Amino acid sequence: MSQITAFVRKHAERFAFDEVSSRPLGLVRILVATDILFEFVSPWVSHRVDDNTGLLVATWVMFLANWFVLFGLKTRWATILWMLSFGVIHLYYGRHLGLHNMQQPVQMFQLIVILTIAPSGRSLSIDRALEVRRADKQGVAPPPELTPHWAYDLIAIQIAAIYLWAGLDKTDPAWLRGERMEHYWLYW
Repeated sequence: MSQITAFVRKHAERFAFDEVSSRPLGLVRILVATDILFEFVSPWVSHRVDDNTGLLVATWVMFLANWFVLFGLKTRWATILWMLSFGVIHLYYGRHLGLHNMQQPVQMFQLIVILTIAPSGRSLSIDRALEVRRADKQGVAPPPELTPHWAYDLIAIQIAAIYLWAGLDKTDPAWLRGERMEHYWLYW
């Protein structure tokens, strides 16, 4: 029993207290922001949402915050604003009101929530460049580019969940009989 307790304690301490490089998290921040710009601009441009003022405002707030997140300027506040506006668009207009093109990006919303609670602006950002410049002017070493290990674990869980649900989706009878593949083949 003590080996199990030691194993759990070791991994719990690693999860809570270990720090690792924040550069991969900064790269994830940049990739998610870029993906949102290029994948979701088309259904959310103003001519497709101009009949709903609230959706139009939420969309523009989300895109403005997205640019701040992409370049890493005021990243903590920008990711909070990004998550709130994306959440309004996705959850209220997409899920609650049923606008089909607003309810699709479930995984993107989950990644934005993870980036909001994880300190993703410590590397590859304007915030980092400003910290280094400030430290140079003061004659001290710049703060290290470290982030808690749990941020990586959350992203790994997110990726595992995507593959889990994709795999489970392919266990229905129509997929196993080949009907879906036949449909894709005939109508592609």
